[in-house]
Amino acid sequence: MQEKLKLRARLDAAIDALKRLERGEMPTREELAAAPLLEYWCITDSVPWSELTGIVTGHPILPDGTQIVTSKLLWLSKDSTCARTVSRFYRLGTSFEQFLATKH
Repeated sequence: MQEKLKLRARLDAAIDALKRLERGEMPTREELAAAPLLEYWCITDSVPWSELTGIVTGHPILPDGTQIVTSKLLWLSKDSTCARTVSRFYRLGTSFEQFLATKH
């Protein structure tokens, strides 16, 4: 029962965030301050949805430096500096594509 309540709270938070994003509101300073940072990230297309993968720091559960695949990607800012997944907001650092471009 506890897991269902946690899942419901996570889904409610995602729905609330999406409603604000659809109105053109960006994540709040507080949301971004609490959001984990994802470095060397890229979008992975898993049918029928997309996810982010990268190296995370500041995650509430996972140790810094862990390579992760997020929950389903719901929204990506136009400037690719932040994203919303089912679970949470993420701040986005250097993308994997940007990283590769500096290595040539």
